[in-house]
Amino acid sequence: MRHGFRPRVIRQIFSPVPAARSRCLSTFVAIARQGLPTTLRYEPSHVLAASSLLLLVLGGIIQTVSRIGGTIVLSGWMVAGLSLIALLFQDKWVYGFGRPRLLRQLDEARRTVGLDEALLPESLDFLETAAQQWERVEHALQSRIWDQHDDLRNRINYAAHQAMEDVVVLECGTTGESGFSDQDAEQALTTTSANLRLLADAVDATASAIMAYPRDNYESNGESPHGIIEEVHDLEQALARLNQSRTRSPQIFQGMPPHED
Repeated sequence: MRHGFRPRVIRQIFSPVPAARSRCLSTFVAIARQGLPTTLRYEPSHVLAASSLLLLVLGGIIQTVSRIGGTIVLSGWMVAGLSLIALLFQDKWVYGFGRPRLLRQLDEARRTVGLDEALLPESLDFLETAAQQWERVEHALQSRIWDQHDDLRNRINYAAHQAMEDVVVLECGTTGESGFSDQDAEQALTTTSANLRLLADAVDATASAIMAYPRDNYESNGESPHGIIEEVHDLEQALARLNQSRTRSPQIFQGMPPHED
């Protein structure tokens, strides 16, 4: 593992900590965790605790009309015991892929001590700079001018999000989680963050061109943006460069499924 990139995990006992130096990064981490599949979004203790509560409530209701309710209540208490064991030892378990596990840990740190305190200063500065480029893309794609270009917008949004996840895992994860050696990780970080910035520049340039080129209807009415062929070409190139750098990554990056519940 590289120098101190894994955040210190502290249980959530305080209110969320305001992010001063990690505003964009904190936003991304929160969104990234919510985008994980439901089965990987929560720690084992959280899943077991919710299951225990459901069994206890259900068993208590059924117990008034059937003996099977007592069995369900007993099962609920057993699951509660497992939840306590999971709470004590889950940090030693490898639950899910390396990426979801790391995102959960980062989000827990964000909600307790805050990423400003959980990450080393040099890592925090680098990640916040990269997250600012991701935020540029996110904000630019919210504009109405992209309403007529849904396919392109979706491809840009997905590529930017996945690239930012790559950067976070490479910077904060262990070699086992990222799939890279230290030297290869540094090179991949440099390439991915640079390509993310180039994509943000291309998105801004294309958006400006779309707003400026002459047309009869502001909404473009489904018309192809013939006046901005050069800008669209540059945008597609930037998108291809970013995607190509990801396809060269190890299997841990290539094999992750798209985010969905």
